Amino acid sequence: MRLSPNLSRTIIFMWIVVYIVLGSIDLSFISSELGKDSTGLMAIVEDPGGWDGSSSYYASAVLFSYLPDVLLQPVIFLIGAAALFFFMNRLRTLNSLMIAMYVSLPAILLFLVRLQKETLVVPMSMLAVMYISSNKNSFISKVIMTAVLYSIYAVIVRPYYLIIVAVFLGVLILMYARPQYKFVLVASFCALLFILPPEIFMKIQGIRDIVNYYRVGDGTEGARTAFLNLMTPDNAGAFIVNYFYAFAKLNLAPLFYFGVKEIWLMSVLSIYFYFIYKGIRSEDKKLVICSSVLIAHIAVYTLFEPDLGSYLRHLSSAFLYLTPIMIYVFNKRKAKKIYVNGVKIKDS
Repeated sequence: MRLSPNLSRTIIFMWIVVYIVLGSIDLSFISSELGKDSTGLMAIVEDPGGWDGSSSYYASAVLFSYLPDVLLQPVIFLIGAAALFFFMNRLRTLNSLMIAMYVSLPAILLFLVRLQKETLVVPMSMLAVMYISSNKNSFISKVIMTAVLYSIYAVIVRPYYLIIVAVFLGVLILMYARPQYKFVLVASFCALLFILPPEIFMKIQGIRDIVNYYRVGDGTEGARTAFLNLMTPDNAGAFIVNYFYAFAKLNLAPLFYFGVKEIWLMSVLSIYFYFIYKGIRSEDKKLVICSSVLIAHIAVYTLFEPDLGSYLRHLSSAFLYLTPIMIYVFNKRKAKKIYVNGVKIKDS
């Protein structure tokens, strides 16, 4: 069902109102873990001088410490509302808007309603998607701009975003390189994997065991889906086994923890995977870029995410990269084929 621009924007406005209402109430009933990061960030905002200036928490919060207290939450709401409008504005069918609301709900519940480390990712993603979507910019410049934005964020806030940049570039190379170069790239990666020292594997994948060692099995609320690596990540073989095990646990959650939240998580991820597939199969390179960014996020989060809630929150921070893909899938016009005596002569 195709909607008029006025009606579709009315629906978007109503969804933004729902977002602001959700941001104005206590959401701790969803999970007791929901506000812990936000509480830490708010403490830094209130007293930035008493914290470690090298931490990702500090880097995420210090910018907001310059705002007057009365403006902090309105600015967070403004960022969230802008993101939701940007995400949904060019969708013109009822089913596309419903799916957009469903996909954006985790972002609303997990980080858009309060200050989180993901808050700064939102304007960065909007800037990247706007640049990627512009027909005036070349493919190479779009890739470079995305990589530069992520690298800046990595240097200032989260160093592991440099891994996302590397995976993003690797996916694009695999997409467009000649077959012999693809073989060289894959072979080089495999060789590197098997010559890396144990310390590297432990640093990348061992963080999951460090975070979850005392959480797994102790019945603590919010730790129900926490899990450990299957094997000690001190060699390439164990690293690979742990990776595929984590991928299954994070993306096929109902097979391990059957419940309403897990079914919801898998349904949201299924939508992500569907649009990633549509984007990567498209001939439109801007869609390929957006799908590649999302693939990179999923691939990197699988390395170390400790539980399902953390995984969904971090992945949802990249939901804006679905924007061009959803516009393409739902708004593309099917060409009308004109035939004369059974021979196609024109696409209108």
